[in-house]
Amino acid sequence: MLFDKFIKYIEDNRLFSQETEILTAVSGGADSIALLDLLIRGNFRCSIAHCNFNLRGEESDADEIFVMETAAKYNIKFWGTSFDTAEFARSGKYSIEEAARILRYEWFEKIRNENRYHFIATAHHADDNAETFLINLIKGTGIRGISGIKNVNNKIVRPLLFAHRDDIENYCSQNNLHYRTDKTNFETKYVRNKIRHKIVPLFEEINPNFKQTMRANLLRFSELEKIYFEAVAIAEKKCVSHDKLFTKININELKKTQAPHSYLFEFLRTFNFNSSICDDIFDNLETNSGKLFTSSTHEAIKDRTEIIVRKTVPKQITKLLIQSIDNKVDTSCNLHFEIFDKPMNFQISPDTEIALLDADKIRFPIVIRNYEEGDYFYPLGMNRKKLLSDFFIDLKMNLFEKEEILIVSTEMDIIWVTNRRIDNRFKITPETKLILKISPIENNKNQN
Repeated sequence: MLFDKFIKYIEDNRLFSQETEILTAVSGGADSIALLDLLIRGNFRCSIAHCNFNLRGEESDADEIFVMETAAKYNIKFWGTSFDTAEFARSGKYSIEEAARILRYEWFEKIRNENRYHFIATAHHADDNAETFLINLIKGTGIRGISGIKNVNNKIVRPLLFAHRDDIENYCSQNNLHYRTDKTNFETKYVRNKIRHKIVPLFEEINPNFKQTMRANLLRFSELEKIYFEAVAIAEKKCVSHDKLFTKININELKKTQAPHSYLFEFLRTFNFNSSICDDIFDNLETNSGKLFTSSTHEAIKDRTEIIVRKTVPKQITKLLIQSIDNKVDTSCNLHFEIFDKPMNFQISPDTEIALLDADKIRFPIVIRNYEEGDYFYPLGMNRKKLLSDFFIDLKMNLFEKEEILIVSTEMDIIWVTNRRIDNRFKITPETKLILKISPIENNKNQN
């Protein structure tokens, strides 16, 4: 009996209890009506949420009225909303299926959160799970796709995943449950319907027990997924490091793993790199450094021994002039400038974030700008000039770090490569009388 299996599935998987407040997604079709009836029969505390997607004219409105009447019949809370799904799909360049999915889940979560429901229950069943597997297999979503639909995903629960469509329709018939039939479910212009009505029947010709076989397969795949992600977590500890600005993947450690291609994909997918871009990055592991790859939110470079990832930041062109400094000046570049007499027994700070310079050797205006190709300076401790590009190579700086560098110069000469090295020609000597100190504004706030 479906009800007994329903209760057992909930208990075995510890989905929820009778004290749990459940927002139940009800379209009016057989699946959701059966789910609602099963929850109420099991004395679970539930309310109804219904979306009118306005895709089928009067039929959509009739569905909404039917679900409202169902809520009244069971004497439970009804939440309803209406969407211009076609316009949302057009403006967002989504398929109708994807647009409806985004709209309904965002609205479900809003209602759940505002009204403190514990979970959103949907009526996905075993046949949906098999169809989703085939869709994901075709699209190439990786192991997440082949493991199928989860019975719990954050605040969404799916307590009918154990049942097949025929089981649900039989339950409705046996219990005299009325439901609405969406005629678009039989149209094969949608991907899921095409798989349901054209592809699944072909599999059933080959294996009459295809649906039962798929259900067993998906259970195994779900367990394999757990094993897989345990291995990913172990590899990540060996290969990936994080600091304030960057995530770094050690290429040599990655190559030592048994499945470097798959691990790289898993490390990068959280930064929205798709499989195609991950393939390109993997193919470029043996090439020269400096190639840039981008996702919708992040960018990555292949450096000498690492793949370095950071959040995408707008490229800013900086050029700021300081005409004079009477005492102290704060700039929009987060640099504080201060001139003072050199104290007796003055000690030079080893902090590379601070520049201490002989003010009398500096001619205004001072320029703050980005690094430019061909820049050179005389690094502290050297009496000959060096190209900044060579200086950056010596420091093993990556492309992202170079972009963060600001140059402080006169109109002719660099006086400081910020946070790295001052120019030897402007260093403090025993003869220095006046000191120019350049430091981060935050440092001075902390001191004050």
